[in-house]
Amino acid sequence: MARVPLDQFIYSIDDPRVAPTLPPGGKPCSVHRYAALVVVAHVMRREVWHEERALTVRELKRLKRGVPPVPNDTKMRTHTRLETSRDAGKGTKLARLAYYTDKYEHFREVYVPRVIRTASGLHSFESSLEYAIGKATPAALKVEDLTMMHSAAAYRSQAKRRAPKFQGHGFGDCIRAARQGLALFLARGEILKEAIHAYAWPLLWVRYDGDYDRVVFGAPDGTARYVVADCP
Repeated sequence: MARVPLDQFIYSIDDPRVAPTLPPGGKPCSVHRYAALVVVAHVMRREVWHEERALTVRELKRLKRGVPPVPNDTKMRTHTRLETSRDAGKGTKLARLAYYTDKYEHFREVYVPRVIRTASGLHSFESSLEYAIGKATPAALKVEDLTMMHSAAAYRSQAKRRAPKFQGHGFGDCIRAARQGLALFLARGEILKEAIHAYAWPLLWVRYDGDYDRVVFGAPDGTARYVVADCP
């Protein structure tokens, strides 16, 4: 897919591309600009477990010592290493073995501001947006400064001055939720390598009195898409 320019993802209530998504003759009671946050991470994770086994001297000689090197590709690997051994009698040694598993793993989550996903009729919007954008990662929407994703202290400090925004679109609670989700993903084992990317997906939330709300956003190809609130 060709690179889509940033302005194809930015909408306003006066944008002619938005008009077909709105109810004819309807006058919005409010218009809000938010941004969903798409977080993508690729990591090489190492997990280790240990056991003690009685081995012969010949078996011990076959085992390597030391920590395995960090993989330079994405293939899954397993390693067995001898850490210590002591005499166990009858020509055997009691060996402490370490078993390493290096595995490439992928993380992708879409976070929508809570104020939208808890609004009446929009409880399924997050899954609708996730389905609509698929696996796309438009370069124009990439968040270059990931400080807010790594440091809670930095985020709080920044929030005291002004809440982070993307082209005038607020993230709501998305940054906090994304940091928590990412922390859980990274918590297990040892992360040998990581590559983390974030993308801001602009949303135009148009609210109506006595009618259905609309949330307008750009599809990966830049065309306007919208979701209508499912109100009774």
